[in-house]
Amino acid sequence: MKEKIGILYYSLSGHTKKIAEEIKAVTGGDLIPISTVKAYPADYEELVEKGQEEVEKGIMPALLDVPNLSSYTFLFAGSPTWWYTMAPAMKSFLSGGNLAGKKMAFFTTHEGWPGKGPSHMASLAKKGKALVQGEGLAVRFSGSRQVTPAEEVRSWAADVSE
Repeated sequence: MKEKIGILYYSLSGHTKKIAEEIKAVTGGDLIPISTVKAYPADYEELVEKGQEEVEKGIMPALLDVPNLSSYTFLFAGSPTWWYTMAPAMKSFLSGGNLAGKKMAFFTTHEGWPGKGPSHMASLAKKGKALVQGEGLAVRFSGSRQVTPAEEVRSWAADVSE
């Protein structure tokens, strides 16, 4: 049976969305953006402060239009790295989603230190009874330039979704 693939992602700068689009090119999956009800500050310093506070306090922001995933058998989930882990929006999704029996693979984007986002995401998904596939992937950017080769992303996506 061919997998029905969904590619969930949370992205503020566009990096994580770019990787989700690369995965779509390989798998043909559906892009499923995750958004928070309340927007984050546009000012970078305020954003960093707010993000750090949410991560350190375990705050999980409310999500806008949480998608129905019942038709998907395989889910990729991607998040930017915030303070060495996943963004709080992805934590909200993984903590509240019905993931039982879903095959899942995880990716993060970062600008220097990947942290442990993919493994933290996998741990949360396992609590929701998801079936974690392969190792997670951390994709590095430098400003707007993707440092991790696109071919590495495509190869990873193909391997974990086989």
